[in-house]
Amino acid sequence: MVTSATAERQLVARVAQGDEEAAAELYRLFSGRLYAFIYRQVGGDPSLGEEVLQDTFLAAVRSAGRFREESTVFTWLCGIAWRQAADRNRRARRRRQVLEGHTAEEFMPLSGAPQPEEEVQREETRAWVRQIVESLPDRYRSVLLLKYVEELSTQEIAQITGRSIRAVESLLLRARATFREHAELRGDV
Repeated sequence: MVTSATAERQLVARVAQGDEEAAAELYRLFSGRLYAFIYRQVGGDPSLGEEVLQDTFLAAVRSAGRFREESTVFTWLCGIAWRQAADRNRRARRRRQVLEGHTAEEFMPLSGAPQPEEEVQREETRAWVRQIVESLPDRYRSVLLLKYVEELSTQEIAQITGRSIRAVESLLLRARATFREHAELRGDV
């Protein structure tokens, strides 16, 4: 079901008034796409992704009255999710220095069927890119995912991250340069 931006904003207004049906509808409309966004933000951990998704919607319901309609509802939700994921990442870093046991293979779909050579090459490239992206600092990984996976504009990224457009542009430049450096260190470029 495709909804208009006006209908989505009205839905948030109903959520702000305490309408539980509106909150359920907001979840139904956005949870799938938002989970995909969060999943990448938390490094592909499904249970952590679910936790952040729930925390995001709880925070959205609590802050619905402060939605200023300066962005789309999805962008607003991504901003909340981005902050929730960043908070979790910071807490996780405090508890441990290095995440152990996570490899790119964990995020690849398993298939017993033989794949054509082109598909194998594409999967290897995806795994290679995923490994490099996951090795980047959180701030770089986040903006690259927002820009190239979520396909958000620089303005939307600025709204989500609470940075100016110029700061996001600068961050994207540094993130792309760091990605290239990591790729060159691996000898794959």
